[in-house]
Amino acid sequence: MSLLAKVITSIVLFLFAYTNALADTWIIRPEESRLGLIVTQQGAEFEAIFENFTAEIEFDPEQLQKAHVHVDIDLASFKSENDARDKEAKGDNWFSTALHPTATFEAAQFRVLEDGFYEAKGILTILGVSKSVALQFSLEIEDDVANMQGSASVVRTDFNIGTSAQVESKAVGQDVIIEVSLVADR
Repeated sequence: MSLLAKVITSIVLFLFAYTNALADTWIIRPEESRLGLIVTQQGAEFEAIFENFTAEIEFDPEQLQKAHVHVDIDLASFKSENDARDKEAKGDNWFSTALHPTATFEAAQFRVLEDGFYEAKGILTILGVSKSVALQFSLEIEDDVANMQGSASVVRTDFNIGTSAQVESKAVGQDVIIEVSLVADR
């Protein structure tokens, strides 16, 4: 085998090994994706969304050890269909968006729960407080399009949300459900 053939073979083998070493990269479709919350206020549940968020997703169901997700959430994009609540949520007693405009979720630990269902363990950071969170999700991949539905439960006061003396703790429930619905392209 000539030197040129050996070099070309080495390059091809390197590229093949490098490509197989990476998880698939996914680009979310923002107009078809949703990041929301379910919260209890004065005994009644309400839903809210974050209109603006970005996600960097590396995920292959066959290579979970190489999966990684990083999500940035624009806290000022909180929307609950109640203008007074939305304004209050962005203020100092709750998300304090002037001081902490972004929340993040970063996960690199994934496991299969059952066929089509997974769990991502990661770190959620809100108001500068970081806590471990487990997000359980279903995933369907058809051709190069992924549909993901997931949820996680957090305690808002663990992140110092709504803990000021001005906020009546019984008015807003402690438990918050985070809901995620993503459509992404490979």
